[in-house]
Amino acid sequence: MKKCVLRTILCLTFICILFAFCSCSASVEPDEQAYLIVLGIDKGEEKLYEISLLIMSSAGEGNVTSAVTTLEADSLSDAFDKSDNAISKKLDARQLQLILISREAIEEKGHMLFDNITNDPQIRHTVHVGMCEEKVKDVIVGIKPDLNDDINKYISTIFNKQYGQIMPNTTVADIFFTRDLPHSSVIIPILFESINDNKDNGNKDITDGIDENNAKEEENDDEEKGQVQESKLKELPENSICSGVAVIKNNRIEDIWDKEKTDLYMLAAGKSKKSMRIFDLLKIDGEVVYLKNTSAPHIKVKVDDYHAYITYKIDLVAEYQTLSGEKKNGYEMDELKKKIEDKCERKMKEMFELSFANNVDIFDVYKYSYAQFKDYKEFQRFNWNDKYKNSEVKTEVAVAIKSKNQQYLKKSTH
Repeated sequence: MKKCVLRTILCLTFICILFAFCSCSASVEPDEQAYLIVLGIDKGEEKLYEISLLIMSSAGEGNVTSAVTTLEADSLSDAFDKSDNAISKKLDARQLQLILISREAIEEKGHMLFDNITNDPQIRHTVHVGMCEEKVKDVIVGIKPDLNDDINKYISTIFNKQYGQIMPNTTVADIFFTRDLPHSSVIIPILFESINDNKDNGNKDITDGIDENNAKEEENDDEEKGQVQESKLKELPENSICSGVAVIKNNRIEDIWDKEKTDLYMLAAGKSKKSMRIFDLLKIDGEVVYLKNTSAPHIKVKVDDYHAYITYKIDLVAEYQTLSGEKKNGYEMDELKKKIEDKCERKMKEMFELSFANNVDIFDVYKYSYAQFKDYKEFQRFNWNDKYKNSEVKTEVAVAIKSKNQQYLKKSTH
């Protein structure tokens, strides 16, 4: 009995020692690792894809360096395997922040490409996704010198803080859950398109002075909090971050929107929680008007055998600044409020009509129609993908106005 217990103890001890050795041999020192921050995908010449890896690694003595490595591969897993030899370090994709895909790659390899991205075990579904009109390799090489070694912090900043509320925050999960649904779509931001043009761009509009003052105030606040490094990340112009969006349906690009349509989409979808300027939309009486959402839109849907009737209502807050500094009386504020509401209603109806024309349900209206059907099979028989293009919409916008020294005039609720 004692011999049996002793053998058991010795075996367990030996197993523990083996596990300890295995863990030590599999461990990698920080100096031997390279952390993937941005993954770029272009159409390949010899292989399916040209993969660009923007990596960060330790340079010793607490210093960090960044580099761009490019290679061709038939899959992302193949590229990750080849990268270890190319960079002479072990690639770690757990820090991946952003995947940039060229328009050419989506147009020619869309289904296979999205399948590769969403099913690769090394890519988290929380990773951000963006598209580039030009070659992604050139974009990544171009932004690296501007951002120096602050790339990791910069990517998290544009999506989570400064710009996170004025462009679609599209992730791998969004592509995964919509790519095989015939009635659904995904909106992918077009990033860094004009970054090189903006370096030498000296043109300013009437609102630049206001924006620059706000930026200086934010920078001063950051310096007081000891966040000088983060404030430097905000120096790139806004339109160098997101110049528009690509509307993807069934793994194909159905439409490309400019910045104005993108801003309108964010506002109409209830995703603009931060005050934002609507370009070329609300230039009323020489004033600068900023809009933001106070709540998600209220959408109701009724269907018949041929199409859907959509009722869309939304509450907005409008912040305005006058260049003259003159205050408006109550009657003038009511007139301004009515102008903003009428213009927003027309613009948002145009967005719906654009989605009808392209047969792309950009606001996921189909979700609000489920109550009209007994079950999902009946919804499938209705064929939303075919009937949506015949839909009709009625838009209602309620706006509450405030200025710097003025409270809300009126708060509307539906």
